[in-house]
Amino acid sequence: MSRTQPEAHASNPVEYKLEWVGHDEGGYFSVWDRDSKCEIKLELPLKFAYLDCKKAVGGFYEGVKRSFFSNEIRNTKSQELDVRYYKDGTSHPVAKGLWNDIKGEIGGKGAKFCNVVYATLLNSTSDDIPGGSLVKLPLIGAAGSAWIDLNIKDGESFEVSGFEDKQKGRAKYRQPVFEKIQITKDEDAIACEQDKALQEYFNAAKEPAKESSPSEHYTDADAPEEYEEDFPF
Repeated sequence: MSRTQPEAHASNPVEYKLEWVGHDEGGYFSVWDRDSKCEIKLELPLKFAYLDCKKAVGGFYEGVKRSFFSNEIRNTKSQELDVRYYKDGTSHPVAKGLWNDIKGEIGGKGAKFCNVVYATLLNSTSDDIPGGSLVKLPLIGAAGSAWIDLNIKDGESFEVSGFEDKQKGRAKYRQPVFEKIQITKDEDAIACEQDKALQEYFNAAKEPAKESSPSEHYTDADAPEEYEEDFPF
């Protein structure tokens, strides 16, 4: 930058990644603990203050038994996705381009469109994940469809109050139930401070593709192909 304004390197303020476990015995969020190599389970209901949402690619690559990951973008029509998987200490490229140009190729391999929701966790059902944490929720498949139906707006808050049992063909799965809620002024103040830190990080980052705690199994069931025009799956 310059002598008086050195280049700032903002650190990622996200504390935890909450993944929806949507198989027929699931119906909860989990956090992967890298140190203990075990799953931390967060039972419902959970309340959140919405901060932001980006788009990415997730899902499970059955051919190599690894999860897909990609960079996070805002506009699927103008920004490219760099889709990869991680194996043997190396990230391996799968496809790169606009979503509409690559979805046919990668969709056949198990890749799915992902809404990456950033939020303040307002309560917690786990001693390991405290309320007030800044979290991100990568929502794909049935969870992603339910999120789109919520139609959340800037400044709003939401609760995952429970789940619904669903079935598509032979596959049984559990879809989260999202509801909009009101929060207190104190909770809103915490969320606003966290969003400032988050936006500073986004503004400083160049958003390279990077691996983010790949799961060893894909836990979200396949959802109907809906919302194709605006939110591809």
